[in-house]
Amino acid sequence: MKLKKVSLKNPGANGLLREFEWIANYDLDDVKSLNPKCLIGVNGSGKSQLLEAITEIFYLLEDHWKNKNKLPADLCFNLEFFLNRPEGIHEVRITKEEKKKVEVYESDGAEFFEYSGKLEELLPQRIVGYTSGQNETLSLRYLDVYSGYAEEVGSAALKPESKDKTIETPRFSWVDYDSNIAVLVANFMLRSSTDLLPFESQIRLQSIDSFRVIVQLKSGKEIKLTHELEGYIDNLKRISTTYDYLESRQSYVFDYFVDDQSRRAFNSFFKNASELFLAFYKLGLLNELMIQKKVREGIKKQRKDHKTIVKPPIVPDSDKVFRFDRVKVNRTDIKHEIDYIGLSDGEHQFVHILGTILMFDEDNTLFLLDEPESHFNPIWRIQFLKTIKEITKHRFQDFLITTHAPYLLSDTPREDIYIFKRNGNDVTIEEPSKTTFGASFDELLDIAFEIKPPISQLSTERINNLVESQSEDEIRKGIATIGESAQKIRLFQRLVELKNKN
Repeated sequence: MKLKKVSLKNPGANGLLREFEWIANYDLDDVKSLNPKCLIGVNGSGKSQLLEAITEIFYLLEDHWKNKNKLPADLCFNLEFFLNRPEGIHEVRITKEEKKKVEVYESDGAEFFEYSGKLEELLPQRIVGYTSGQNETLSLRYLDVYSGYAEEVGSAALKPESKDKTIETPRFSWVDYDSNIAVLVANFMLRSSTDLLPFESQIRLQSIDSFRVIVQLKSGKEIKLTHELEGYIDNLKRISTTYDYLESRQSYVFDYFVDDQSRRAFNSFFKNASELFLAFYKLGLLNELMIQKKVREGIKKQRKDHKTIVKPPIVPDSDKVFRFDRVKVNRTDIKHEIDYIGLSDGEHQFVHILGTILMFDEDNTLFLLDEPESHFNPIWRIQFLKTIKEITKHRFQDFLITTHAPYLLSDTPREDIYIFKRNGNDVTIEEPSKTTFGASFDELLDIAFEIKPPISQLSTERINNLVESQSEDEIRKGIATIGESAQKIRLFQRLVELKNKN
């Protein structure tokens, strides 16, 4: 999956970028290489809204194909992207004009022809969304998917004729804090030691020592399961080190002490980290069913009727159908195991983001990441794109990454950087005016934000005041308190001027 073009006009949901066009620099000659696209700009310039709009369109296309729901009449868009198909890399074009049906075209490199197969075959294998902040709008459609999956499972489990039905794995995956431990466990149980080297080398995380999984099917209300989900629970029981079962709550407590034998046991029931994560993920989505049906339906109606951002209430841990507990990890700098929850925000984000990218290794996966390195220290930020490229080597995937920092830009060619600017309701995108790859951070701040000089406002004002000073002694004292920068040179120049004058 490689996005080439996104054109939007009145896309409907939440008034996202009413008229907008984004074009990536891709062609069939270089499409196989991994070139993350960096979207940079000040807050409110439209970066995140592009991610939201892409999510919205793919969600509506999925809903149109799967549930036969009509697309909004005023929705107009043009999507162009590359897919790695069994017969080779094909270019796909999906368009919709106002009050018209969706048109789908495919090209094998020669010319476009109308596609007559199933729409699902030309959609991304997986769409992974993430935000480091409180971008509730970006998460909205993923939450709709969660609710739909939980309701579908609940409905199928109640009917004997559909209990054997395997509910389709959601195409959309929202990577929030609730999935953090599932990402950690899936990777450290089933990825190779070589794959996990970035965690050891950069955040000193060596291994999982132990963890607990709790499944309770009768906490206030009874949860019925499909055979697929019953199978996951049975497998987790078989490979647990120890387990307890409480009949009154239909509650399982599975404990795992991690060693080579337990990893082999997991591998005998789950073929890879992605499959294990999806088992955790599907069981975790059932937590939604602990919210009263009336409340769930009310939230769904509010979102649909008013397109408002309404999040479901938080389910307490004691009521959850599925959760992790007592996760202990080993670090290279500490001789004993520690609680995973004790890691820093940056370390959690590192496990979360890099672990998700490592785990979802299917071709045709689209990652929409909103400021994924916001909690990283400068060293991790400098290494971020390099680490992504090492992890995703030989994959056919795409990344759209928003950022406010210059770190990612220095590792990105100018043709893969998009500077967003907003003037009222108009959003424009500019290509950097200068070469960015290998440029200094001072230069990049100038290119992306027109910050001259690239130092903070208080220190700039202090330097400007000293430059206006008539006192050599005041300037000398000021120089001693100011760090090295191009602006500090102005103070030395001012000293020379005063000496010559006197």
